[in-house]
Amino acid sequence: MDLIGTKPLTGRGLASSVFVCAFLIGFMSSNAWSGSGSDRFTKDSQGIITDTKAGLQWVAGPNRPTSFNAAKDFAKTSTLGGGGWRLPNKDELLALYGTGTIEGECPGYGPKKMVFNINPVFGSGCWNIWTVDAYDSAYRYGVSFFTGKSGMESIASDRLRAFIVRKRK
Repeated sequence: MDLIGTKPLTGRGLASSVFVCAFLIGFMSSNAWSGSGSDRFTKDSQGIITDTKAGLQWVAGPNRPTSFNAAKDFAKTSTLGGGGWRLPNKDELLALYGTGTIEGECPGYGPKKMVFNINPVFGSGCWNIWTVDAYDSAYRYGVSFFTGKSGMESIASDRLRAFIVRKRK
């Protein structure tokens, strides 16, 4: 499944594709879409992002794709702010969708500039994010901040990025 959402609409015709694109552009530029988020998130000198609404703290891992096991190890071994980190679940990540927007470039995916619907404090939104949620023993879910949807990905894949989370300290 291509979570980034760059596959063309097929069987719907050019008119439908143009309508969907025009609708999304208008929707993304509305105030309701961009979300205020400015008071919701703070980032400290260690890179720990505090979400005052959800009562969680986040660390956005390196802006590159990684395997599920490497993401899990990142959470387990991180000592930032005293440790206690884990991989997020789908609901926690999806709650970040629409809290702001980031425009970025994603090598190998469609147009040069893409809009990701996550607060800029998290950095680039180019890569989908691993979750702890299992589809089965060989697949985990990932979340896209391009589409706002989750989809399954093989744990052997190295196409997703790691975020880690904990309850606010």
